[in-house]
Amino acid sequence: MSTAPAAGGASRAKRLLWIAPFAIYLALAGTGITWGLPNDHSWSNDDIAPNTVLRVGEFYWGASHKYPYLQLFIDRALYEPYILMAQANGQYEADCRPVRRDCFVDRPRQVGRLILISRLRSLVMGAGVVALVASAAAMLFGPQAAFWAAMLAAVNETLGFFGKQGNLDVPYSFWFMASLLPWLRIMRGAGRRDWLLFGLLAGAALATKESIVGAYVLMGGAMLIALVRQLRRADGRGGSRPSATWEATRRLGLMACGLLGVYGLVMNVALNWSGFVDHLRHWVGGPGVEDFNDAYAGPLWLARMTWNRSMDGAGRPLWLFLAVAPIASLWWPDGRPGGSAARRVTLWLLVPVCSYLLFTILPIRFVYSRFLLPVFLLLAIAGGPLAARLWQGPADLTAPAWGLRRLVGRVALIGMLGYSGLYSLNQGLAMRADTRLAAEAWMAANLPSGAQVVAFGDEAYFPRLDLLDLDPEVIRWKTLPPYLPADDPAADDEPTAQADALAAMMLAMDDAEQTPPPGAPDWLLLSSRGAPPPGTAGDRLQERLQGGSAGYDVVWDSSRHAHNGMDRAADRPSPLGLVLSGDFVENRISPRIWVLKRN
Repeated sequence: MSTAPAAGGASRAKRLLWIAPFAIYLALAGTGITWGLPNDHSWSNDDIAPNTVLRVGEFYWGASHKYPYLQLFIDRALYEPYILMAQANGQYEADCRPVRRDCFVDRPRQVGRLILISRLRSLVMGAGVVALVASAAAMLFGPQAAFWAAMLAAVNETLGFFGKQGNLDVPYSFWFMASLLPWLRIMRGAGRRDWLLFGLLAGAALATKESIVGAYVLMGGAMLIALVRQLRRADGRGGSRPSATWEATRRLGLMACGLLGVYGLVMNVALNWSGFVDHLRHWVGGPGVEDFNDAYAGPLWLARMTWNRSMDGAGRPLWLFLAVAPIASLWWPDGRPGGSAARRVTLWLLVPVCSYLLFTILPIRFVYSRFLLPVFLLLAIAGGPLAARLWQGPADLTAPAWGLRRLVGRVALIGMLGYSGLYSLNQGLAMRADTRLAAEAWMAANLPSGAQVVAFGDEAYFPRLDLLDLDPEVIRWKTLPPYLPADDPAADDEPTAQADALAAMMLAMDDAEQTPPPGAPDWLLLSSRGAPPPGTAGDRLQERLQGGSAGYDVVWDSSRHAHNGMDRAADRPSPLGLVLSGDFVENRISPRIWVLKRN
């Protein structure tokens, strides 16, 4: 009579444990989500929020953008309630159309809320990614493996970091992982509904970010092989060949219609063909790839870089676990040598992994850790069974660890997950300790009110000067000669006195004794990110400015004056670096900032 309540209590405890991966993910991804806000632009490069989102109608109907438009439309719809509220409250300039950043009365605060909306979108979709990883693992390996697969995804640094950004990495991963579920069912012989669903979801993934296309190459081949096998089985059962062929044609047709329909509609291929062609040219032989792969030194070099980026993006313990997990499932699928269905489904998971590496990473010839997020998620699914095996079975989720082997396995598993969670948390804490925030605090305390300050570079890599009581200007080196061609339309814009002065300093930067010309600002800011190309006039000028030999003195340097007691990873403050061996801080965080005063 007492066994039923006890069993019910254990069942409730296991259900409550499912809160853990989602709570852990939300805590890790939520830490630092207000990074750099309020602001009228994002500190995360390649972030679509807010300006790209606000211009989506322009791209859709007559122009083009390097990224597809699905997430832009979704974010634009999410912005609309706040924009309407701002209009109703008089916080938006009347008759300002189309909606732009400069339409808002309090631009940093209000545009910053739009950026935050896009970040919250990623946070929610990241939780969806964790759920999709768990669903795929449950389908293939059972509920115990599903729980641990979700945990492996939740503590992943790349998911945690981009789960608090407005970038497209989490959204396209969400759609890709969603398309994985019908694909797995198709591999088991599912019918037309899953073929159509796969096409729709794959189309959504491609209409969010097309770099995932490489994963679908071998997945499509595997689907065709599965379809041919089904035809052969139909023949073996005495079925009608024309009937089976017609069924296969319908499945392929539904998938193609779903995929091409979603992608074509989102990209407005029918009504904006020229914009679509320009979009493709950006990626096929264009600047979207060619500007980033100059360092390519062959396939072995790329393989080494991919391994290194994998360790950065997951942390060494988690990456080594994810790399070993599918090998363990293939060699020892059920806890003992021998064949098993687990071996077959593990191979299924390796199909998109290999396809993505072969048909996306290898052709573009460069790799960043964020590019590997789909790989981390697929391997998390494959790692679920190994983690469950270390914990010793579903019945042991809430039971004490008995026996030395079980104890060692549990300690190793918890240690790996704990390190990975801290590794991910370190990014959020580093965002709170960003060097630009320290620079803002120093300038607020030491620069006179209304001081003339020029930031030389891209605004995304500098402190929020608009929030300080200063007279700020951001001058991008790309808009000055010798970088801006004389026939460029932007060359006709009337430059400011400060811009003319910086251009003159670049032209005279090889002079032995250089003094700032008339119009040169009293205060100058430099950033290590977004700097001019090495060896060019702007780069040599920056070197002289940083060395104090171009008429300016360095009065504040984040490498010397920001967070002196904190450990550093590649010169970026790393709050947990003292307790994390092999710590890593995303290079979007904490560029080196110099504050210079005219002498």
